[in-house]
Amino acid sequence: MIMDDLQYGTTAETASIILAAGYDEIEVEEQMVGYAWFERSQDNGQSKDAFHDGSTRKQIALSDKQQPAILILGTQEILVSVTRGAKVYTYLSSDFGETWVYLDLLP
Repeated sequence: MIMDDLQYGTTAETASIILAAGYDEIEVEEQMVGYAWFERSQDNGQSKDAFHDGSTRKQIALSDKQQPAILILGTQEILVSVTRGAKVYTYLSSDFGETWVYLDLLP
């Protein structure tokens, strides 16, 4: 099920596809580190779509332990914003979540 492995999840929908962003921690060099992650589903969230590499979720960026924001642009590009410290960082995917590019640091 979509977001079953994420905390603080949020969703958006486009063309009957559910897009989800949430928070999870992974171990990096023996320390737990928090990241925002992305998942998608074409069956109303019952299962996760696989990406080209076979994974079912993509790491977006380092994040504080809180809910990211997700927005679908009219161009079908996806924006996800995460908070890290006292700053908001925004990332863009032009390939439906396969890859993420840092856009801008918002004040």
